[in-house]
Amino acid sequence: MRDTILHVDMDAFFASIEQRDHPRLRGVPVAVGGVAGRGVVAAASYEARSFGVHSAMPMATARARCPALIVVPPRGSVYRDVSQTVMRILCEISARVEPVSLDEAYVDVAGAQREFGDPVTIAHLIRQRVRSAVDLPCSVGVAATKSVAKLLSARAKPDGVLHWPDEEVAARLRPLPVRAVAGVGPRTADRLDTAGITTIGALADTDVMVLARILGGAAAHRLHELAHGRDAGTVEPSTPARSISNESTFSTDIADAAVIRARGHALADDVGRRLRAAGLAARTVQLKLRTADFTTCTRAMTEVTPFVDTAAIATAFDALLPRAWDGVTPVRLVGIGVQNLAPVGPQQLGFDDTAADVRRPARARIDEVTDELRSRLGATVIQRASTLALREDGIPTRALQAKGRKVTDEAGERRSR
Repeated sequence: MRDTILHVDMDAFFASIEQRDHPRLRGVPVAVGGVAGRGVVAAASYEARSFGVHSAMPMATARARCPALIVVPPRGSVYRDVSQTVMRILCEISARVEPVSLDEAYVDVAGAQREFGDPVTIAHLIRQRVRSAVDLPCSVGVAATKSVAKLLSARAKPDGVLHWPDEEVAARLRPLPVRAVAGVGPRTADRLDTAGITTIGALADTDVMVLARILGGAAAHRLHELAHGRDAGTVEPSTPARSISNESTFSTDIADAAVIRARGHALADDVGRRLRAAGLAARTVQLKLRTADFTTCTRAMTEVTPFVDTAAIATAFDALLPRAWDGVTPVRLVGIGVQNLAPVGPQQLGFDDTAADVRRPARARIDEVTDELRSRLGATVIQRASTLALREDGIPTRALQAKGRKVTDEAGERRSR
């Protein structure tokens, strides 16, 4: 069979683990997440989902929708251990495994058919082995492309397998709502709905140039291809990253702290996006600075709690800069990197309201939206205010410099008054 891509997705992963480990929770609505204050839902059991409870929902809203809801705090280490077991099972079947998060992965079984059978047979085998090893259900989509395999795993839930032959995909997609297409979120769906495009078939029939006026060029081309069942993405086996970093050399040596910080924040944006895309959390941030005389200095700081948010990386950069730079010597190069990496857990996603920083849930949401916009519309579609004051070569524009001085002067006058 040529439909060799599988999307394996654990069903209500965190909640299912809690129901497995605590018999009193079986058959009742359960939410994993913060139990007080600004807590949010990390995962909801299928019993809770029937009341409209879903992940990322404020826990107060979840309780209002389901008064009988039982809320349990997340156990990140347990979830990570189970995830590692599941990933090992997948790697025993195929060398081409691409983990997406703790509870899902793509598997290309093209080279495994001789030993294990056709892809649908392998999908059932995976479910059986996962159930035997960790006593948890998972759903598997089988298709010729990653996007369709993911769509099918969602439609196979809970605890099922769904396969669409490649030659039938385009026709089967047509009656589905546009929200079923990977990358179509609520805002994109609303824009398409306003234009009268409510089904995948209508999306496929709309001219790309028309879609570009609605969604922008990059998103239009991508979604048009997906609506036809075409997806060039391949399963990319991943190896554990030891670090993620980026650095930038100024076109001219810089001694302006604001410019250096702005460039550092732009680099932090990139590192944070890549960290989250890899499904990893970091504990260490390292700054690299090279001055005009080619002297290189590095400084690092390590946090007790792993993090994934860009704000944490940018804040660490600001704290490390005075330790690496005297504030006078012109700077030639600046870099930022994260180390001590591990699979991301619920706390880093903003699901633990016991964390010291209560703003994490908001940061997680900001990063999620920012990542989505940049993936669809380009890296520059949304930027930090500090980087808007820079030309591409890193030098402040005169107009924005003047504007910055005016704002600073007005702020000083208000303080003096």
